[in-house]
Amino acid sequence: MQKMRLAAAGLLSGFFILMSGNAQTVLAQPVLEVSLLSDNISSQKLSLDFSDNQARCTVMIAGKAGTRKITGTLKLYDETEAGTVNIWTASKEGSIYNVMKTAAVKSGHRYRLSFSGSVYDADNKEEKVSISTVKTNECNDAECRNGIGKGGSEL
Repeated sequence: MQKMRLAAAGLLSGFFILMSGNAQTVLAQPVLEVSLLSDNISSQKLSLDFSDNQARCTVMIAGKAGTRKITGTLKLYDETEAGTVNIWTASKEGSIYNVMKTAAVKSGHRYRLSFSGSVYDADNKEEKVSISTVKTNECNDAECRNGIGKGGSEL
């Protein structure tokens, strides 16, 4: 967190120095990506894939060395119908949280998959994590176009 504060202060002071000079000279370039520092999380991945009107919902959170436990809720939401498809909760001991679930979905609908949870270090210090992704189910076979799915299941 201290590094983020120092970087922000440096950017602001650079901005003010530029602003005090010639107003027509623009030297700043846009920042396209900001990387946040994390105390307990080394990586996180969330994916939403479709096959035969089945959504495959996967989340992987890797804690840093010393991570004791990772808990969380995975939610699949149908943005087209404005309704929740399914919610799954899990708790994993150790530093790896890897969960994959499936659910029946409808062709042409837009879905949001979100994960919110907590990562706990050896001292039981909690760090919150929240990620989401949005994707449309663009099924191409005849059964999918007719809205016939294969029912949800858990893996």
